[in-house]
Amino acid sequence: MYHYTTFGLRIRSDIELPELGEPGREEKPHLTITFRPIPGELPDALYRGKSFQISPSQVLIRIEQVAGYLVRNGQEIIIDPSHTAEMDLVRVFLLGPVIGIALHQQGFLVLHGSSVLWNHQAIIFAGASGSGKSTIAGALIRRGFPFLADDLCPLRMENNMPLLLPSIPQLKLMEDVLPELDFSPESAVRLSSVTAKYGISFAEKISAEPLPVRMIFILQSEPTEKDIRMEQLSGVEKFNALKDNTYRFPLLHYMNLTTRHFGLVTSVAKQVTVYRIIRNTGISVENTAATVTEFLSRL
Repeated sequence: MYHYTTFGLRIRSDIELPELGEPGREEKPHLTITFRPIPGELPDALYRGKSFQISPSQVLIRIEQVAGYLVRNGQEIIIDPSHTAEMDLVRVFLLGPVIGIALHQQGFLVLHGSSVLWNHQAIIFAGASGSGKSTIAGALIRRGFPFLADDLCPLRMENNMPLLLPSIPQLKLMEDVLPELDFSPESAVRLSSVTAKYGISFAEKISAEPLPVRMIFILQSEPTEKDIRMEQLSGVEKFNALKDNTYRFPLLHYMNLTTRHFGLVTSVAKQVTVYRIIRNTGISVENTAATVTEFLSRL
């Protein structure tokens, strides 16, 4: 057995998860990861699709030629790998959508974003897949901003303050971005043989404690935009921006989590400043990072 702590959770796993850093000492887990057969379907499913079956307490995820994953109450993940599955790829899905579902079941607000540290607080970049979240975070890291999270940004409310929980200490970047951000090939590990994404480890540099969230930037691509424009969001627009950038938001309805989720979004929106960054995708990531750095320096 291997024991890890991430997202503020103690995790016990049947397999080694090098992406989570060095294993720790054995403690009573919040979440267990085991390998054994899983059912073909959920009898009480409220949603049945090609890849997902969802009930209020369980989510069944099937990734063709990789594995089936059963997530129960945020406390247990059961993996049933394909006979031909590459274990690196099994872990890619485990530490992405699968554990993201478990975090929702645990009661966190999980934003689809990347985060860096600024003035002892977290700033988060959220947006749709391909919007540049990880790339902008990588550019800011090269400018001296410490890494905090990538892909999954789980928040919890404590004393009326939204906190970002310690995350998986790995930034995922496409292969063609590595030289642009001056990351050496030696510092990157290919996530699997069938993906062009690479992981940069920050295991020794990531914060081990929850951090207050100061600001959230929503990335929006606009082909007609000639420059980088930032606008502060408020009211319903702010609420919708956080809701729409929640990780796997459409699934929450079938998990009976919508009401709780809306309450979390409302609480976070009251405490955090949210900006939309509107830019043409042709604008370099370095220019975007420079704009963000200059903006933060004026606060």
